[in-house]
Amino acid sequence: MDDAKRLDAVYRAWRAERRESGKEASQEYAAGEIGFGQSAFSQYLKGRIPLNVAVAGKFAKLFGCRVEDFSPTLAVEMLKAWPFPDIDRSRFDRLSPAQQIEIQGSVRKMILDFEGQLSGEKPDAQPVHIQKRA
Repeated sequence: MDDAKRLDAVYRAWRAERRESGKEASQEYAAGEIGFGQSAFSQYLKGRIPLNVAVAGKFAKLFGCRVEDFSPTLAVEMLKAWPFPDIDRSRFDRLSPAQQIEIQGSVRKMILDFEGQLSGEKPDAQPVHIQKRA
């Protein structure tokens, strides 16, 4: 089964669930929620417009699912590109380079700490700290 067919199946399940609870579930409504016209929305579902990482994330958020539920390939690509699917990448990109480095150091330390907990060892690496200039 290709991505478009899986996406269409996810949409149909979402639509059925919303209809059962008396909520709007049309293609027009769904398209508007993610910033598309109904025609483009339909073309994604039919595979006439190929999915990409940005669009896949929008569909997953709308449908309350994971990208891998309809596109395992894009899910892998997304993890390589940005490993935090619940955090908008543009928010990170707006930070200063020093702030980005500090966050990366903190995440690195957390990973090392978790690895140490799993192995029973203490991590030997220290987090990166950026001194702020006055």
